Amino acid sequence: MKDDTGTLGIRGRFFVQHRDREGRLLQEFAFRNGAATAGLNNVLDVYLRNQTPTATWYLGLISATSFTAVAAGDTMASHSGWIEDQDYSEAVRQTYSPGAAASGLISNSGSTAVFTSNAGSNQIKGVFLSSVNTKGGTTGTLFATGLFPATVTMANLDTLPITYEVELLAL
Repeated sequence: MKDDTGTLGIRGRFFVQHRDREGRLLQEFAFRNGAATAGLNNVLDVYLRNQTPTATWYLGLISATSFTAVAAGDTMASHSGWIEDQDYSEAVRQTYSPGAAASGLISNSGSTAVFTSNAGSNQIKGVFLSSVNTKGGTTGTLFATGLFPATVTMANLDTLPITYEVELLAL
């Protein structure tokens, strides 16, 4: 029996600013994320199977080097179309610290994650959300990926402040 009286949706959106070493805004992007099946399964397991939730999530960067694609089946252990960019000053992936959910939406807008380039010409293709903070790590859950509308080339000490919001929808 099929009941089409309502649908529950989940969608996310990244907001990224590219700033130079003086803090001047160079570029600004807003774009939807791609859902990773592992992330969707995590939501279902935690909320409908009473599994242990992830205490903290982390944002990481997708390198433009060797980039071909992101895919729903990507995991932290296996994502053949992309590699993680690690050319930033921070020792670990940046903590995603959202405020309380309201009106079906949660966001880290009050605590933006910031990456500081430590390379001369660092090319970034996108961003991802993972359950492990280890730069270059291959464990944990990949929740989502998102691609910039255009590759961002960062000079040394440029920053990327990143906000991520997730919304549940009754469709």
